[in-house]
Amino acid sequence: MAYLEYEYFRKVWQYKLINYMISKRPEKKQEYLKLFKTKSDGFYINAKSRMKSARGAARYIGRYLARPAIAEYRIISYDGEKVTFWYKSHETNEKVVEVLEAERFIGKLLMHIPPKYFKMVRAYGIYAGSIRVKVKRCFGLLKYIKSGYKAIECTLEEYWKKEPKKLTYRELMIRNFSKDPFRCKKCGEIMELWEIWQRKYGYIYELGKC
Repeated sequence: MAYLEYEYFRKVWQYKLINYMISKRPEKKQEYLKLFKTKSDGFYINAKSRMKSARGAARYIGRYLARPAIAEYRIISYDGEKVTFWYKSHETNEKVVEVLEAERFIGKLLMHIPPKYFKMVRAYGIYAGSIRVKVKRCFGLLKYIKSGYKAIECTLEEYWKKEPKKLTYRELMIRNFSKDPFRCKKCGEIMELWEIWQRKYGYIYELGKC
């Protein structure tokens, strides 16, 4: 959080969470309100680290979205009732070993699984779908003006109405990762999809039969 005060967010998170808890369990309101006194600095949040670059931030977010809440190698043992695992404390930066009942351990993991249809990634700014048309018009106008009004072989109105070409899987892989998934790594020739077989449904695709 490079531009937002860490201490402020601790107290905001505390306020929001306690009020949410009260809305769910109003009979415990007085007990929950005491947390404002016992935790006068607010609730802990892991927000002190600062990203040094946009690439590093994107890599961190990508790992968070694609990986589970805890890596398998951090689970030390399971005896049928309790799970022993370790983690690195954000406050002390030291390794902490903890033992939990299996059900409680699973419960902590389930907290990180989003509800069905929940969007983990949303687009903002010029990437937002709501302003896609406006952005396209701006870029089209700039391209049109910089080229001396010759870059677009149609009127601006016709250009704006055109739908952008949808890239194929192969084109997306080449553009984003500079790798052609259809090119053989050994001989360098372009491969052709011959068939797709699935254990439950059998042959889903066969060349010449679709």
